[in-house]
Amino acid sequence: MKNHKEKNLRDIREVAARKLARSSKTAYELTVQLKKLGYEEEDVKSTIDSFLEIGYLDDYKYSLSFFRLGANKGWGEGRIKRELGKKGVSQDIIMKALQNIYNDRDDIKREDLRALEVARKMVSLEDLNSKGFFEDKIKSRIARRLYSYGYSSDLIFKTIRTLERELMDNGEDN
Repeated sequence: MKNHKEKNLRDIREVAARKLARSSKTAYELTVQLKKLGYEEEDVKSTIDSFLEIGYLDDYKYSLSFFRLGANKGWGEGRIKRELGKKGVSQDIIMKALQNIYNDRDDIKREDLRALEVARKMVSLEDLNSKGFFEDKIKSRIARRLYSYGYSSDLIFKTIRTLERELMDNGEDN
């Protein structure tokens, strides 16, 4: 019986290692995948624990990497947190990663700059009315996009005002 148990553990660890070699995963994601393959709870837990201990799995490092990926896509912190939560990362780890991401990397743009970059791609000077403001329809379109990217309402309104001023200033230069 012991040999069968050792073989199962060796097998599950090989499968888990192959899955991680293909792409990074959170402990939760790997747990779900191994359970779907029919491995016993005890073997899955043992494998996850050993992978965490030796550093093959690290939800904090995964979160830092995922934050960079999300930031490069123009996502706000709200969306990044939501997506990490879906992947089973604890709120403590998510908050720790978010607190440290800007210190660890100089190339990560601040959230307000990412929001402005996303919004800039959606409008031009022609979208301003004669008073230098966006029509409600344009504001709504920008707000929906930024909201779907995980930006807060305060930041969305600030971004729209900043973009209106920016377009007016650039329009006056021409």
